This record gives sequence, structure tokens and C-alpha cells, in this order.
Amino acid sequence: MLDVLGRSHRINHQIDPVGATFGSEERGVTAVQRCPDCSQTISGTERFCPACGHRLHSHQDNLSPAINTTIPLVPAHNSRMAIASLICGVMTWILFFIPLLLAIPAVICGHLGHSAVKRGNGAVTGKGIALIGMVLGYAHLVLTVLAFCVLIVIVLGTNL
Repeated sequence: MLDVLGRSHRINHQIDPVGATFGSEERGVTAVQRCPDCSQTISGTERFCPACGHRLHSHQDNLSPAINTTIPLVPAHNSRMAIASLICGVMTWILFFIPLLLAIPAVICGHLGHSAVKRGNGAVTGKGIALIGMVLGYAHLVLTVLAFCVLIVIVLGTNL
């Protein structure tokens, strides 16, 4: 076993009746344990019993990492572009008389926000917010184009 400075030393283990080991650290003493399956005495740092192949448990198997790596260290935040897309998409429907002023930025910001969420690896959220902003912007653009087509048909129909 190596300590923090890289020096080699072993653990003096004593065996209890059920095969578990315990002991204190001493330099130069070999570790002794007993296989729980075949009761073979094993010395050294083997991970498996040489007689039956049973996996031996050591105190190092139960060590957990010092830092929980499953939780991101930086809290996730919403993409600013996704939020801008949602704001532009909602304002496009509130200020309906300005058709293209906010719908196009809603679509552009929505796509930028969506790509930022993909690149963020969990640190950036807001995929749904970006999607809602894009849908509102695209719907407004489609209705604006339809309204202009209807307006053109009405204007051309009255002149004939």
C-alpha cells in the first residue's frame, strides 16, 4: 500500500472468525486474510483467492470519491437567447400591428438558444423556452404571410 508521499507500507491484518480482516498499519508486515468461500489463508494484496477464484473484499473497495461527480459543480441556468426568444415571441402577439419587427428575432434567438442548450452539456437549460419562442415567432410569420396574401387578393379583386 502506498501512502500520500508514495512510500510503500503494508497493513497488519488480524482475522476474525467470519473471515473479515482488521488491523493497524505497520511497515514491512504482510496482510493476511482468509477466503470466505474455501477458508484458504491468503497473504498479500490479492483481489481474488488463488485456490477458488472468489473475489476478496478489501477496505479500498468501499471508498467513495471525495467529490460527488454526479452533481454539476456550477448550477444550471437558462440560456439568455432562449429567454429573449420567448420575450420576442410573446411581444410579437401583443404588438400585432408590427408584424416582422419581433417575429424574426424570436425565431433567430430561439434557434441560437436551442443550440446553446445542446452545447451546454447540462450547464445551460431552456430548451422548452427556446422552442416556445420559435413556435410563437414562426406562427406569427405564417399568419403575416397569409394576411398579406389575402390583402393582395382583396386589392386585386376590387380593381378588376
